[in-house]
Amino acid sequence: MASLKISAILTRSTTLALALLLLAGCQTTNVGTTNTEVAEGGCLAETPLSTDLSISPPSADVPDDIARFSGVWGNGKWDDKLCHTLAVVSIDADGNAEAIYSYGTYSGWDIRKAEYFKPNGKIADGKLTLETFRNGAKAVYWFSGDVLKGSYTRNGNTSYVTLSRVNI
Repeated sequence: MASLKISAILTRSTTLALALLLLAGCQTTNVGTTNTEVAEGGCLAETPLSTDLSISPPSADVPDDIARFSGVWGNGKWDDKLCHTLAVVSIDADGNAEAIYSYGTYSGWDIRKAEYFKPNGKIADGKLTLETFRNGAKAVYWFSGDVLKGSYTRNGNTSYVTLSRVNI
């Protein structure tokens, strides 16, 4: 019986230690943001970005309506649940784009690990469409004033997000 109590205490201690490590890890993914940005939007610290993140400014031959997608967009949640950051790291005059798509965790959707990946995309007719994801999902982004709106569609279900420009 004593070994069962010790085992339960160790399990709780291990769980607490793991939770604290995960929380500490979230802080290390906060690439160049200020505490104010994190407090206001709450999502930048939860969405990892590459530590060597570099945004290539669009060249002069890139039309303004395409060039405006360039940069880091964050502090939004898909359906007010899953944190999301999008970095559009390069764009050419034809609207071809390289991006970093990052998301946090949300147990309600069984997403337990914050990750990022680097899809290519195409900007045309005022929309950035990322290449189809491994899971078959499609993400599309467009402007509404100064914010970037997005839709994520998979298996006939669509989620929405609103992102703001982030200075990192």
